Amino acid sequence: VPTSPSCAWQLNDGHLELKYRDTLMRFDYFWLRDHCRSPSCYNTKTNQRSLDTASVDLTIKPQAVRVDEATLFLTWPDGHVTKYGLEWLLMNSYEGQKQQVMQPRILWNADIYQEAHVPSVDYHSFLETNEGLREFLQNFLLYGIAFVENVPPTKEDTEIIAERISLIRETIYGRMWYFTSDFSRGDTAYTKLALDRHT
Repeated sequence: VPTSPSCAWQLNDGHLELKYRDTLMRFDYFWLRDHCRSPSCYNTKTNQRSLDTASVDLTIKPQAVRVDEATLFLTWPDGHVTKYGLEWLLMNSYEGQKQQVMQPRILWNADIYQEAHVPSVDYHSFLETNEGLREFLQNFLLYGIAFVENVPPTKEDTEIIAERISLIRETIYGRMWYFTSDFSRGDTAYTKLALDRHT
């Protein structure tokens, strides 16, 4: 396995393995050629590829690999040289992305639910401050559920709360609607039967 002071790499069938900053990454050769950032392959003004992807051989493999302190250099069969910053590769690899998006989570259990350990955010703080919205979203990411307290019990205020988070998706029932006991709809949600947590 060739190494440099900053990383190690290995050419495999169909992909390059690259270990950098304790992260082992795998890059398909076709992907590496297709994402080349050289002036002939990429327009930096529009951030769009100039390379015709269909012209790249699906079985392409670099003829030579070189790494200096911060850059990976790949020489392709036609002599074209692609270079990537190692930090860019880390940020754009599946493995690097996975490390970046790791979010702590607290799984639901009876204690959290029954003893109300999931914190809530006040209605006015949620609507009027970025801190309130941030706290709500952090609770949602951490617990998978989030609460807003002191919301006026109207359809209009519920709509305002929903729009603070995201767009409201239209359904067969309309944009916003009331749940009432009406079994003619053929839906358990419209009966007096209890609906526990569900997805």
